[in-house]
Amino acid sequence: MHPQANIAIKSVLNSVPRVPCTSAIDYVYNPWRDRDASQTGYLRSKAQLYIFTYNIMLSKRCVLVYHTFFFYRFYELVPSELVSQQKNDGSYCAVFDFDGTIVDVSTKCPIFGYQIEHALYNFKQEDVAKVYGFKETSRSECIPKVFDYKYEEGKTVAVNFTKLVEEIEKIFRMNDVNVLKSTKFKTLSAAWKTLAYIGMKDKKECKYLMTTIGYRLLYGKSKEDLMDLVNALQEPPLQESDKYEYTYTIGDHKLDFSVRSKISNAYEEQLKLIRAFKERGVTSYAVTATHKFYVGAAPKYLNLDGIDAKNVYDSRPFGEDESEDLFGGKLNSHMLQRIGFANFDEG
Repeated sequence: MHPQANIAIKSVLNSVPRVPCTSAIDYVYNPWRDRDASQTGYLRSKAQLYIFTYNIMLSKRCVLVYHTFFFYRFYELVPSELVSQQKNDGSYCAVFDFDGTIVDVSTKCPIFGYQIEHALYNFKQEDVAKVYGFKETSRSECIPKVFDYKYEEGKTVAVNFTKLVEEIEKIFRMNDVNVLKSTKFKTLSAAWKTLAYIGMKDKKECKYLMTTIGYRLLYGKSKEDLMDLVNALQEPPLQESDKYEYTYTIGDHKLDFSVRSKISNAYEEQLKLIRAFKERGVTSYAVTATHKFYVGAAPKYLNLDGIDAKNVYDSRPFGEDESEDLFGGKLNSHMLQRIGFANFDEG
């Protein structure tokens, strides 16, 4: 094991169950990424991951589940009698990443896709500047303006984000739902979501704002609207493919964007693993950079259980009342909030 891995491991063990540390989990559990293996805390092989996990369980501390291959070996690594000896005494915990680990894709993607496909907007033209243009954020350095976007290998185009927002505002000014359902507007929306992210991603001070990009389009929705949107994801998609494809043109440059059309699916093996942990008295935690709304919405259509809401660590606005209903009250006023807790580096 790389010497620095011990630092990452101690960081995780010292922070669980109070505040799991996502960066430490990333350092320990991403050995196959295209990064220098000498970087902080990466395990060199799956075999080391298994050995590390088993040793942690033996020490009655914590097992971290970061990628889906892990469940194939769990029952070999952690015999039921080992866990049952300490049942209900709080000695064991398990920490899961959410997107790509418990579910197969980010939960925010199909919600965004369904919304723009059906033109489900509850705000007006006068709101476009603050919803799409981030106008009311005090972090002016986070608002994309003009930047270079690499859309293919060796191909870069200058993106005028301000102009893109103006195009969106012009369509909203028509006050015609049929225009909002047009391919042109869907294309603008798909381009906006990706280019807003690209324009912010390298700026540390913009990390929370990045988690609100798709979430901002829910501005103005009532509790009932939000519930209807989440429930609608259980309907079959309008097309067979997994994604809607859009092409946004800037001069001679054609930029392709895709939006997921199908709902996220939970890995059944992961759900079984979480339930097995629960049955054996192991407390499970979920750690993700995804905004609280999407994580909280997932159990409503994934039948996800075994992880208590209080044990989910996600990105969220500052000052939020933990006891508050996910779809009620203050949540709508938080949709455009400029600052909050961004649970990075992974999720």
